[in-house]
Amino acid sequence: ISFSGGTLSLYNVTDSAVLGKEGLKVSDVYTNGIQQASAPLTASVDDFLGDGKDWSLKLAQSGWKAGSDGSAATATTLDTGTLTVTPDKGAKQTLTTAPVEYGKGSTGTVTLPGTLNFDLRAGTAVQTGSYTNTLTWTLDDSVTATAN
Repeated sequence: ISFSGGTLSLYNVTDSAVLGKEGLKVSDVYTNGIQQASAPLTASVDDFLGDGKDWSLKLAQSGWKAGSDGSAATATTLDTGTLTVTPDKGAKQTLTTAPVEYGKGSTGTVTLPGTLNFDLRAGTAVQTGSYTNTLTWTLDDSVTATAN
């Protein structure tokens, strides 16, 4: 009997997450800050390479950007807040532009639910508008990532 390797794939990834309540008020943010504005995250990995090696799923943020109705100054202010991710099977980690490990595994199908959180201290002045932050998922297989 002989077996050939299959694929390593990432799918069912959260493509959009709304943090906190819709329509946060500027005065509420200044008075109370933003505390634990959260949104669910999920990602699934199929590993049928058949090599028995580990893979790692990492997550990074791009930083806040103003929408067409937002201000660059507030986007910069939002960058002073803390964006964190807490996988259901893992420790809470602060997201930066450098990837942090979200999950890992070695064989079969793994679903990795978690929570994205944002905190901003009270006394922070923001301007009206919409703001986005892009999350980048990276799936690395130890064999593939180190091969020439």
